Amino acid sequence: ITVSYKTSTLPIGKYNALITVADPYAINTPQTIEVTLEVGPDNNNIPQSDLQISLVANSGGIKRDLSNRVSYWPDFSEFKNDARQDKLPKQPVIANTIISKPTVSFTGKDSLEINNSAGITGGGPYKAKTVALYFRTDNDIITRQILFQMGDRLRGLNSYLDQGALYINAWNLVDDDEVGPGTAWGPIFVNTALAPNTAYTLVYTFDQTTDAIEGFLNGSSFGTGKTVGLLYGSNAKASIGGKSGSTCFHNNNSSAKGFMGKIAAFVSYNKVLTASERNDLDNYLTKTFGNSFSPVNDYALWIEPGNGTERNTQNLVSAWRDKSPNLVVFSQSSTTKQPIY
Repeated sequence: ITVSYKTSTLPIGKYNALITVADPYAINTPQTIEVTLEVGPDNNNIPQSDLQISLVANSGGIKRDLSNRVSYWPDFSEFKNDARQDKLPKQPVIANTIISKPTVSFTGKDSLEINNSAGITGGGPYKAKTVALYFRTDNDIITRQILFQMGDRLRGLNSYLDQGALYINAWNLVDDDEVGPGTAWGPIFVNTALAPNTAYTLVYTFDQTTDAIEGFLNGSSFGTGKTVGLLYGSNAKASIGGKSGSTCFHNNNSSAKGFMGKIAAFVSYNKVLTASERNDLDNYLTKTFGNSFSPVNDYALWIEPGNGTERNTQNLVSAWRDKSPNLVVFSQSSTTKQPIY
């Protein structure tokens, strides 16, 4: 028996269903099969050329434990630059699933790491990159907090919050080429003011051919930083929501915390997006996650049968997840005490 279902009209999210097969002449009728379906994003809606990383929180495939701690965030680009965190104390959590659009929540002490590759900073020298994030700040925007980093203390790119501002930053502090554009440069940075508890789309371009980095917040440029050179390679891992190894800041002060807020998407290219491509990417992120950060902090508990239940093929429920920020999990390990979905 083959069952087909068209998913193109379904919003991104997780769906549970039961398929029942009955035959009046069979001795084991009816038979019921539980089906779980995760609808991910259509990456064809965003620019595809030189797409190296596509991490989308509501795409499905994120691995989490019963406490909603995230150990694995799959990359939907062809290069599979997945983000991971094996250390339990440093794992962020899935949050705000109340509208079926999960985001990854960071506390300032956690992060996700991406093994280095030519698509990040493992090759080079690089002349062009574009990095984009969809994120929401928390109450604290004063403390220095890392959104992402690529490279290490000597060569790399990053973005962070500091004293109420968002920074994009680039540097190559070693003279990797004794002549020409490979000479040491940076750090080169641009910043703009942020507000607490606010969602933003950030697009950050690095373009050695025009000698500049440029930042776009919610589609509008907030400035360019000049005199960038070639960006040479590094063996360091990239990270999201916190530090991985060492990095560089605009004032050479190495002290920083991880990000305190939520990240819904992280996308990276080994090219500078055109204005049209930036607009497509910005529209995609805004359309996909525009209401992902709806205020749910007033809820102490939110459970409903259609979401967050874990059950076996007999529909016995072993766990029921809370969708409020408190992320409570009701569980029952004894099958004789498990209710029926």
